[in-house]
Amino acid sequence: GHPKWFDGRIDFANLDLTRCKEYEVNKGKLYGLREYAKALKRYVSLAVWYPMDGRTDKWQLYFSTDDSMDGCEVLDYYRTRFQLEFCFRDGKQHAGITNCQSTDFRKLDFHFNASLAAVNLTKAACKRLGIAY
Repeated sequence: GHPKWFDGRIDFANLDLTRCKEYEVNKGKLYGLREYAKALKRYVSLAVWYPMDGRTDKWQLYFSTDDSMDGCEVLDYYRTRFQLEFCFRDGKQHAGITNCQSTDFRKLDFHFNASLAAVNLTKAACKRLGIAY
């Protein structure tokens, strides 16, 4: 007969490891699988991350609509994205990235670059001195 598209809900507390690929990542275990997302009406690449403490009642889910990605790639993309978002957040809060009132493109470009450079230099100095940022 025709292969099954749907196999019910996923029980993340008791994940079926025969359908997953396991990856070793720092501070936990990562399982990647390709599943059908009913809300999106399409297949997604799903990454399920369990922390290192071994609890099965605690997990984090990451997914991508590019179902050719493996679980490790999905997690790397999320981690990279959040590093960029934190840089912009810190630029807004601490480096005045939104305080420029110019309408000239070159002046705005310089202001944005100076603000983000200040944030990155501050983070690098904190890392070198061993100060938590």
